[in-house]
Amino acid sequence: GGTVCDDADFVGMDITGGDLSPSAHGNGRSKALAARCGAAVQQPNILFRQLRAQNTQLRCRILNRANAQLGQPYVYGGQEPGGFDCSGLMEYVFHYSGFSIPRTADSQLAQGVAIGKRDLLPGDLVFFNNPEESPEFITHVGLYIGGGRFLHASVVNGVCIRSLETGYYAEHFVCARRLLHSSAYAIPSYDYFTLN
Repeated sequence: GGTVCDDADFVGMDITGGDLSPSAHGNGRSKALAARCGAAVQQPNILFRQLRAQNTQLRCRILNRANAQLGQPYVYGGQEPGGFDCSGLMEYVFHYSGFSIPRTADSQLAQGVAIGKRDLLPGDLVFFNNPEESPEFITHVGLYIGGGRFLHASVVNGVCIRSLETGYYAEHFVCARRLLHSSAYAIPSYDYFTLN
């Protein structure tokens, strides 16, 4: 564990929410998502800068909290240090970074906005499905950390980092969601304001 992220890690990245660079449009995204991305750019400059700074700090807080859990064992239903399952780990790192998200991977899929795999930024959620286990539902979730890698709670290895580009997880990747963006923040959890 330890600190893996600070504001400098996001210099030059658009982290405010819907991939506002010109390449974000015209690559298969829905018009509604492109419109939301464009709307974020139209905000007054001072508000845009504040949202960008807040978003950077939140992403770093989430990544650092997740990284500190590396090596924790896998425990079915676990959602705290000492043992996590995949969605419990996501709930934990978001909760202690100030946000409440649902408990199960399938419910977490309903949060935030959809993004393409090539548009992933550190702090986005990545979702997987094993059709042999459950063809209609999300069966696994992880936290994208950059460089084609994600952090997750593996049944075999506990909390660890794996590649999203090759092997089992590349084959079973379904989609990704961005919870941290300027137009639809998750709901702050009460504990964040009382504990920090």
